[in-house]
Amino acid sequence: ILTKYGANSEILLRKDMGIPKYPSGNCFIIGDNNKLFYITDGFEFKQKPTLVISQINTSFNTLNQRVIEIEENAFRLNPVESIFIKDIGLVIITSVIHNNRENNTFRIEMFDLDLNRKWLQNLEVNSIIDLGYSKSENRIFVATEKGGNKINFWDFEGNKQAKAYHSTNELISSTSNDDYIYLLSNE
Repeated sequence: ILTKYGANSEILLRKDMGIPKYPSGNCFIIGDNNKLFYITDGFEFKQKPTLVISQINTSFNTLNQRVIEIEENAFRLNPVESIFIKDIGLVIITSVIHNNRENNTFRIEMFDLDLNRKWLQNLEVNSIIDLGYSKSENRIFVATEKGGNKINFWDFEGNKQAKAYHSTNELISSTSNDDYIYLLSNE
């Protein structure tokens, strides 16, 4: 159920967004005052797994929708992180869950504001820790873990570079502004 609240915490609108009968993953609502996007998996039993991205208006009516079927042999998709970059587009990280594999795989995709895919890359990682961006530097970052912690950077066109950050401690949270990335870990 998607709910819109007013300035005094009163409920202005509630709507069932039609999550499939057997939802398997996370859902996100991202955007700003002019653009809202609803992201969910499209899992239905014995059907190909899909990712559903819907642009909605402030009355929660669907204006545009993209349904993405995965090509590889997978059981389901699970959106795990997403961000909205004003005037640029959306970035979504999806976990691809396989029937016959012990580990999930991850994908990062960028879409323009009309929901056209700009680029897609697979991520060879064990887990996703955080997703962020710097608009002034025109780059996206993903903090990940696989045999050491890394921060992977992409420009808005999908060109990638990876840098390792050194921490023997578990990363709890991260954030960024236009100049810095902040990582919080336990001791």
